[in-house]
Amino acid sequence: MTHPSCTHRLSSILVALFVWNLCVVPSVRAQELLPPSRQAVYGDAFTGEFVMPKWQNGHLVRWRHETRYTNPAENLILYDRDARAVGKARVWLEGATFVFIVDAAVRPDGRVVVVGQAIGGSGEVESYVAEVSLAAAAVRVVQTSPFDGRAVTVAPDGTIWVLGLQPGGPGRSELKAPDHYVIERFGTDYHLTGQYLLRSQFPCKVHPAQSVGGVVQILASADRIGFYSPSCRMWTELSLDGKLLGQWKWDDGPVDSTGHGSTSIRVVRITSTNELYARMDLKRDGARLARFDRKSSTWVPVGTSAADEAGVPFMTLLGGEDDDSLVYLAPGKTLVWAKPQSTP
Repeated sequence: MTHPSCTHRLSSILVALFVWNLCVVPSVRAQELLPPSRQAVYGDAFTGEFVMPKWQNGHLVRWRHETRYTNPAENLILYDRDARAVGKARVWLEGATFVFIVDAAVRPDGRVVVVGQAIGGSGEVESYVAEVSLAAAAVRVVQTSPFDGRAVTVAPDGTIWVLGLQPGGPGRSELKAPDHYVIERFGTDYHLTGQYLLRSQFPCKVHPAQSVGGVVQILASADRIGFYSPSCRMWTELSLDGKLLGQWKWDDGPVDSTGHGSTSIRVVRITSTNELYARMDLKRDGARLARFDRKSSTWVPVGTSAADEAGVPFMTLLGGEDDDSLVYLAPGKTLVWAKPQSTP
């Protein structure tokens, strides 16, 4: 299949408790993070010029969102479990003046797949998916325009799944684009092998692939593909052959005077057993770790007292391991591994 043509203190405490209870279903069994099993300091991996890294398949990957043609430095760096930089590369498209990397995913062997856009000398925009072999310093680029990838993941069978949108008309407005599929699947040879879920299937004003109110993400577990749409406040799952398994939607709590909800799901990760976890931001109570309950379509708090007692409090979620440990960021640029466990 070829490619188609060319997102007073007591009152504060009571409010915070009320907001959190909106997201909790009493009948759902709560979880608690066990004491950390390991931790490592990634002192070089968190700098202002790069976006927040992602942990996947035993590696931490970070990338520079925007690279100008006059900047010869690497814009993609990979680290191992011991915080060592094991590979660097400069992702570039011939003839570009700017290259943007929007998202990255790591294969088990350390090869990295990225999606983004390149701007040519005349202002033309080309969207791409690229595979980077850091060991061989080789980059393979496939243009995907008019499909504009915003998130990428790699399935266990090696296929590449890209979540995105199709801009159209002057200014590349997605509002003026025709109806289009929001997910594309590429084979291991980088040929397009499938397109799934039309934009019109999502009853939200903002495109489901836009990072509005959170970071749009597409993730893979052992047997499915899931994607988080912050603009729709929705989680969607597909089988590895593209069949829709389910969609779950939630609200984000009471709306304040500015029109914003009191809770926000920022970062989502799925485990190999399809447990779904996220960093949930409470407007009055900071970031929390939460688990999604599909039966009630609600986010349930996960206790982190053991992490606090160990001196590595939860800040944000970065990924997970095959043994279903979660990997999160703690103060001091420290990555922490800890397993969640149901409480009695």
